Amino acid sequence: MAAAQIFFLRGMQKSGTKWMGNLLNLHPRILCRGEYHFGVLDDAIKRWHQINGLTRSLGEAATQNLTAFIERSVTSNPSKPDIVWFGDRTPGEIDRGVLPDAPRIFLLRDGRDILVSRTYHYLRLGLQLPHCSPDVPQIFKAFPALGEKLALFSKDPAYFDKHTRDLLDDEHWVRMQARRWQAFINAHDAILDATADELRDQRIAKVSYEDIHRAPDRERTRLYGFLGLNADDARPLDAKTRPGKSERDNLAAFRSGRVGDWREYFSESVSRWFQEEAGEALRKSGYE
Repeated sequence: MAAAQIFFLRGMQKSGTKWMGNLLNLHPRILCRGEYHFGVLDDAIKRWHQINGLTRSLGEAATQNLTAFIERSVTSNPSKPDIVWFGDRTPGEIDRGVLPDAPRIFLLRDGRDILVSRTYHYLRLGLQLPHCSPDVPQIFKAFPALGEKLALFSKDPAYFDKHTRDLLDDEHWVRMQARRWQAFINAHDAILDATADELRDQRIAKVSYEDIHRAPDRERTRLYGFLGLNADDARPLDAKTRPGKSERDNLAAFRSGRVGDWREYFSESVSRWFQEEAGEALRKSGYE
């Protein structure tokens, strides 16, 4: 295991990080399987160091121990014999705090499609109350209109497929989600700006959800090359990795996403709300 290397796959929640991980896993030398949320531990160590006023050497020792823990966690129980790259696909922003020299793959998706997908995601989780994560009940408290939609969804999970313009008619919800996506894009751009030109192509690879849909083999070949691997060694696409499922289940944990899905759900008002909050990100990302 001494030769094993780690990379991070990052993207906003509901951007397709699990699907991207499955695509990468078609290569025998890649295993990208978990959402480890190591950033939580890194933040805790920094806070611990700050509160206690520890010496620099002790802080460095804590960071080194965290690095060793990450390596042991990610590389444990390999399911393939020839793995070279182990990936962590925790959704979120690219951050340089944990293993700063490790490669990062950044997955971009149109924020409007993310809005549709996240809304369905919370409606599905709402059916599991109170047995889901603590933040989910808070979402429904903060956005009462979402609770009203949950009542409709619980009676008929296909309700918003038939009444598409009713899904996103809460201005407060739409604007909040648009601001989150704008902040996510800004954070990514800040990391790129802070990375030296000569290191950027070696350490950060950008891929879009839409390009994977259009040309999955081309895009995964490019990412294999980014990790120094030969694409000819990878298995062909299968049922788990082929884009464009013909059917989708609104109650499934991973509801099948479609490029441009937002057009069915956006009214003129929703488009205006999103544009006012995240128009800059849409333009910078090439979606507008």
